Amino acid sequence: MFGKGLKGLLEQWIQGRGCPHLAVIGRTGAGKTTLAKKVTLFLISKGVPVQVLDFDDEYSDLPLEPIMPPFKIPSEIKLSWLLSQIQRPELGGYGISGVFYLFEEDNNLDNIIMRVKHDLSLPQNVKFAVLWRLQVIRKYFSSDISDPEYTNVRFDLSSVLDLRERQLIQQILASILMFRPGYLILEEGLIGNWLDDILALARRRRRRLIFVGQRLPEQIQNFELLLFTPYVFNSRMVQLPLPVNPALDKGLWWVGSLGIHRIKHVW
Repeated sequence: MFGKGLKGLLEQWIQGRGCPHLAVIGRTGAGKTTLAKKVTLFLISKGVPVQVLDFDDEYSDLPLEPIMPPFKIPSEIKLSWLLSQIQRPELGGYGISGVFYLFEEDNNLDNIIMRVKHDLSLPQNVKFAVLWRLQVIRKYFSSDISDPEYTNVRFDLSSVLDLRERQLIQQILASILMFRPGYLILEEGLIGNWLDDILALARRRRRRLIFVGQRLPEQIQNFELLLFTPYVFNSRMVQLPLPVNPALDKGLWWVGSLGIHRIKHVW
């Protein structure tokens, strides 16, 4: 039960066995990124297309084509759809879906911004939320909506320092990349409702995610877990069938539908 190596488990996972996605979870400094990079190289060696969202220039030593802002939006994706993917109205507040009539299937960002600015019927908080999102899109995405080829690429986002902008760009790029083949690696990925939306898109588009973060994703039933321990023990950890106390035991574990395997030698 505990003797299988990581390469063998990854082989099974690539072949479509086990849960559709992979999560690498651990505290800061545990080795998540180092492990994720090894997994990335393994996928490339198997001829699997890989796209990485790299906010801190940590994947620059891998054979991945770097892509810098402004990023291109494929022609089949409408801005109204992108906004629908990233809208996050607060409880009891206004959503932004009510402004989609201003888009009129128009992908011209300047036209849309002008319509939003001059619409007197919009509440100010909605107008501010929509305009901020549109300004971020204009700042980091190209108006040239040609069809890019994203195979074995690294989106270099190290120049994006604002946390809110990082979150928004991660959501936009992840949504766009659902329309491209291969594996998408979310480094320090966000969790919550947005990840639920991406998982739903991934199911429809048959995409596979590798989620790298410090906390368990909400829908752990969709993931094979590569778990660094000791880990912060909380109520969600009780769901994991580890045969030891994960708050005390030190090591790397594979936990999921492929079974429980303690990984003693990573490679």
